[in-house]
Amino acid sequence: YLSATIDTLYNRIGEDKNRPLLTQTNSMKTDLENILQRRKKLYEKAANIIVEVDNKDIIQVSNEIMNILKVKQII
Repeated sequence: YLSATIDTLYNRIGEDKNRPLLTQTNSMKTDLENILQRRKKLYEKAANIIVEVDNKDIIQVSNEIMNILKVKQII
């Protein structure tokens, strides 16, 4: 599970109108908050690995995932 704050998610998604679940209110940020509030515990419970992605670029995140998989001897 790639975990991120609402601010990070909002900054990455922006005002993309092609996200029907994020058009329920006048604020996409509010919609993100509502969805994450409902889903976060489910994601965390289902996850084998949780990686925080705030303030990290794709290279940093992928390197972290690779390191975790190596430590767990999955790869």
